[in-house]
Amino acid sequence: MGTQTIIQEYYVDRHHYCLTDDYIICVTLNGEVDYEQALRCKAVSTKLHTMFEGPKRVLVDLNKAGKQSAEARKVFAELTDLGARPVKVALWGLHPVARIIASFFAGITDNKKSKFFSDKEKALSWLKEKIEP
Repeated sequence: MGTQTIIQEYYVDRHHYCLTDDYIICVTLNGEVDYEQALRCKAVSTKLHTMFEGPKRVLVDLNKAGKQSAEARKVFAELTDLGARPVKVALWGLHPVARIIASFFAGITDNKKSKFFSDKEKALSWLKEKIEP
């Protein structure tokens, strides 16, 4: 698949956000997310979405994700309403919590635009496929 070079990077506590040279926004959630963290995560996501033109593709690593508060889930749901809405979102992880978070996300997005994977390389490959209108 090749190596992705990070061109912009942010941390929200232990959660990691970056923009790669192939314009994929990568998110790694590490541990639980409360309301205040979710607000800061939303701000970083919004900033990354505005850094480039063109389709927005997001890769979310849920391997070390933890429980999200109800308030945090509401904030993350608001991200799908942004004007810079992602065209494709690939969520991946092997941890049981990853599937729960992915099912929540699938419920707030268009299922054709989001997909859950247990393998990062497959997730990236799907993100890089031609984006259908």
